[in-house]
Amino acid sequence: MADNDQLLKAIESIKSDVGNIKKDMATKADVHRVEQTQTAQGSSIAQNTTLLEAVAAGQNELKEIVATKADVLSVEVKVDKLRKRIEGIEEHTGSSTHKN
Repeated sequence: MADNDQLLKAIESIKSDVGNIKKDMATKADVHRVEQTQTAQGSSIAQNTTLLEAVAAGQNELKEIVATKADVLSVEVKVDKLRKRIEGIEEHTGSSTHKN
């Protein structure tokens, strides 16, 4: 009988373990909820990717259209040089291009 009692205890222990495993296992509803969340996240990621691509395209377009700061500084330097040159010519000739 001792063997039968041991077997019964082992079977009960196994049943208890199986019950605990079942509790830990995800249900179909849990899996469905995770799948829905993943689908929603995938959609959000796709939208973010599209937005980032649009921003990058806009930045590239702006780079092509708008002068860079270095370009502006270069023009300012040229204007300053021309202004000084004109002032030098005016001093040399005694004339002025300024309207009073």
